[in-house]
Amino acid sequence: MSVEDSTTAASSETRLRAACLEMERLARDGDEYTAEHLLSLYPELSQDADSALELIFAEFVLRRESGEQSPPEQWYARFPQWRERLARLFQVYDLMSGETSPTTAAAGDTLGPETWRQPSRGLTNEGRRIGSYEVLGEIARGGMGVVYKARHVSLNRLVALKLILAGEFAGAEHRARFDREAEAAARLQHPNIVQIYEIGQHDGLPFLAMEHVDGPRLDELLSDRRAAGSEGLPPRQAAELVEALARAMQHAHQQGVVHRDLKPANVLLQDSKVRGQRSEVRDRESEAGARLDGPSDLRPLTSDFCPKITDFGLAKTLNEDQTPTRTGALLGTPSYMAPEQAAGRPAEIGPATDVFALGVMLYELLTGRLPFPGPSIEETLEQVRLVEPRPPVQLRRGLPRDLQTICLKCLQKETVKRYSSAAALADDLRRLLDDQPVLARPAGRVERARRWCRRNPAVAALSAGIATLLVCGSALSISLAVWALAERGREHQARALADQRFAQAEQAVEDYLDGIEKNDRLKEADFLDLRKQLLASAVPFYEDFVKAKPGDAPLEAKRGLAYGRLARLHMQLGEFEPALANSRQKHDIFQELAAEFPTVPEYRQKLADAHHEMGASLRELGKYDDAEAELRRSLEFKRQLVAELPEVLAHRHYIALTHNDLGVLLRRLGRRGEAEAELRQALGLWQSLAAELPKEPDYRLGLARSHNNLGIVLKDVREWSKAETEFHEAVVIHQALSAEFPQAPEHRNDLAESRTNRGEVLRYLKRTAEAEDEFEQAIAVHKQLVVDFPSIPEYRNSLAVGLCALGRMLGNEGKAEQARLLLAQAIEHQLVAVTATPDSPTYAKILQQCFHIFADLSLRQQDHAATAEAADRLAQVRPDVAEDAYLAGKFLGRCVTLVEQDSKLREDQRQPVSRAYADRAVEHVREAIRRGFTDFNLLTTAQALAPLRNRPDFRALVVALENRPDSVPSTTARAPHRAHGAREGEELRVIRATEGVTSVQWMTGFPMDRWSGDRQLYWTGGRPGARLELEFPVNAAGNYDSEVVLTKARDYGIAQLWLDDIKLGDPVDLFHATSVVTTGLLKHNGLSLTSGRHVLSVEIVGANPSAIKSYMVGLDYVRLVLSP
Repeated sequence: MSVEDSTTAASSETRLRAACLEMERLARDGDEYTAEHLLSLYPELSQDADSALELIFAEFVLRRESGEQSPPEQWYARFPQWRERLARLFQVYDLMSGETSPTTAAAGDTLGPETWRQPSRGLTNEGRRIGSYEVLGEIARGGMGVVYKARHVSLNRLVALKLILAGEFAGAEHRARFDREAEAAARLQHPNIVQIYEIGQHDGLPFLAMEHVDGPRLDELLSDRRAAGSEGLPPRQAAELVEALARAMQHAHQQGVVHRDLKPANVLLQDSKVRGQRSEVRDRESEAGARLDGPSDLRPLTSDFCPKITDFGLAKTLNEDQTPTRTGALLGTPSYMAPEQAAGRPAEIGPATDVFALGVMLYELLTGRLPFPGPSIEETLEQVRLVEPRPPVQLRRGLPRDLQTICLKCLQKETVKRYSSAAALADDLRRLLDDQPVLARPAGRVERARRWCRRNPAVAALSAGIATLLVCGSALSISLAVWALAERGREHQARALADQRFAQAEQAVEDYLDGIEKNDRLKEADFLDLRKQLLASAVPFYEDFVKAKPGDAPLEAKRGLAYGRLARLHMQLGEFEPALANSRQKHDIFQELAAEFPTVPEYRQKLADAHHEMGASLRELGKYDDAEAELRRSLEFKRQLVAELPEVLAHRHYIALTHNDLGVLLRRLGRRGEAEAELRQALGLWQSLAAELPKEPDYRLGLARSHNNLGIVLKDVREWSKAETEFHEAVVIHQALSAEFPQAPEHRNDLAESRTNRGEVLRYLKRTAEAEDEFEQAIAVHKQLVVDFPSIPEYRNSLAVGLCALGRMLGNEGKAEQARLLLAQAIEHQLVAVTATPDSPTYAKILQQCFHIFADLSLRQQDHAATAEAADRLAQVRPDVAEDAYLAGKFLGRCVTLVEQDSKLREDQRQPVSRAYADRAVEHVREAIRRGFTDFNLLTTAQALAPLRNRPDFRALVVALENRPDSVPSTTARAPHRAHGAREGEELRVIRATEGVTSVQWMTGFPMDRWSGDRQLYWTGGRPGARLELEFPVNAAGNYDSEVVLTKARDYGIAQLWLDDIKLGDPVDLFHATSVVTTGLLKHNGLSLTSGRHVLSVEIVGANPSAIKSYMVGLDYVRLVLSP
């Protein structure tokens, strides 16, 4: 067959698959999907009986699956010319016992006679004998075949039994494929290739008896990871897996066999428990509930599975006839085909074809995506032949560059540019894994530029800016030389020429920067890194300009603005240290300009902006005091500008921005009253600006963000209805902006964040259905943003917050397993965000909260293995925070108790598991002390640590801590109390507790926000009806406003507060808040108090009706503030 004929056959096969896909779509949408209709859409298929029959049979199967039971006679009447062949196909269907799926193929499915699927639910062949084998069940099924799990009766060996069900009715191609698989696989003996035990026939049905692999397929594992929002496998595990597969394929190639259809669906994962018995304890832990990586088959691949290649049905021997059959022209799977397969060039198919497929698999394992993700078969094949894949590091930050180089070398279009063999690929991967230099080299600059322009013709015009810069660089050098001559007074004309060329060079750079800033395509996910590089490339030109013309203020200003552009982009990418460094460069430039030209307001405005930008970077780096100082300096400059030029709306806009960011910062500092005042000032300014210019998007965006931030402050103090109003206003404005600017991701992100915040408040208002809807809408948006912009950690952080919020709500509703799956996804995304932005304390805190909630949910499920794992990882997130290590110790202590109650463990299993948990608990407590934990009394009273108290190593820790000079005994610690006129050192003192309150003590606290150094009241054992009375002094009589803060981070309860005999408001709900310490704030104004001692009473009056379990009620914090 000629190349032209081969291409024609390929097109016919492609049209057939496209027709089948279209039929399935029409059926799904409720439209007409008869074979006649599809044949009218694809008239070429009518000329080929095999294609027409396959389309008719696809319709038959679709109708049977939908419940239609049309008799065969109807089909014979419609297609009398194919009556006999249809009858045989219907016999095959009956033999398969009904329910199958249509024989269609997507770009990820094999183009050929069979597509294997999961077994039908109604099918049962158990106990059936096929030759020497007893069928135990069905593994998978295709249009013409089936794979059974079976047992060799005499050898008592499990096998996978593959049959062609069509038997005598099988076409020559099906039979040839079956024989080819048998012949190819039988000659291969390798630990990473599924072994063939026997080739035989039974009742006219050919069968293969193969090695039975007890584990999932690789594509199933990848699918689960995608569903969990994962980017792919860890790089080392992906490299190890592909190395194993490459060595297996090298063995096949040495035996003269090319697979031609390598893909994850043809890689089975042998469970390591089959290869080597684990300890019983590990078996037990592997079966316990959800894990932090999601379902159990998301565990580390290389440690739990041995990959095995299967399905050599499309294999060919290297010395066989190259002439393809009709369907052979495009046999394979489009997404994993090499260019020579996609182009129908069978003479070029060889080992390099399998190397290309291994490269596709490595790409998918690393990024979670295919390198050629065409929406249809035709477009996928076109991408395989013509389009260069995106570099994996653009899809997943932090990938080793050498691993990307190896992957892209496999994916070269020309076979000679790929690895010379599968062994060469495996060896390079081994070098990488052994930290040795790899042999593969990335494409050179010229080659990369050629590919990039070919991939992006619409953006290629912008690269002319790069060329312009290079030309400008030369022009500038010439200009500087001519300038030097003119300075020496040699040539008047040379001076004029230098001025002209200098102005041209300067304008070229300005145009270049404007092009980068305004080019919407460069704002898309694919081009963020390129945009950063292009912006950075302009800075040296300004440095040269300034050197050439020292003292030129406009040039200095442009240099400062270039640094500002870079700072903003670094902030967007979560790179806060580089953002701060560039903002400081901008600050220094404009500080000098503002001092030299005090009458130029633009320089002071840019100086104020630099202070603001530095404050924003410092805030994200956790340097809150420095951040506040910078923001207040910015505010001072901006107030001066507003006073001087009140008619300039931009100055009011900028001052509103600073009020807003200052409010956000003050809230983080725990100064909520000040935060609310700043945010209300920002709101007022933006409301007036939006009224004057209602179509200006920046004013509406600022207004929406201030509504959102004010809602957060109101939520903190439990002003639920007021907070919901603010969040609703933010959602409405963000919705409008998202509709107006659909290409702007920041509007979508802001909208989703406001929905998440509103969902939190709706949950507390008991409007759970609305809350769940808000959470789900927010999560959907953030998931898409993560897909579109994988390099921006802010979007992953926001997604994790939304998943965490929904998971917490579902957990409180008793849906713990569903909640844990959401938390597992949140953890995976937040780990990526923290890895990308290790300097952000906010991201680290959210990751700690995710682990905390996951551990708490697992504890409620009595899943001690998952609880322990989460506790260990919780303690690692913030390595300097004593609270985290102490909390981990408490969780492990509770795991000891759970093990004793675990009926699934035998008596001889409990002791080693319990001991292991106790050892880990003690280590966490030891680490907490190393980090600064000083409350030795708490170690002797905390209920969670009770299982440790008889251990000598734990008692030694307590004694050592008690004898340290910096230790703080709980009973003498000063309370967090401020009363007007009270003397320093006077305390809020416990004077009475009802029976059942088992522990009342002041403890060294873990501060809420900025209450560092305060002490907390730890009260446990108080069931409904319990009462606690606290005495405090007032030295000056008068009228006071009271503010009492209760926090509850452990369980449920409803408390009533009294001040002497005055009831302070309604009962407050101490709801379950797990990782986030939430406050119950009760205010009472106009209290008339005499001087002397007074009593604050806290009484538990009931249990929260939504409590899942009946835990003890406990308060973690009581804080009283009296103001005259």
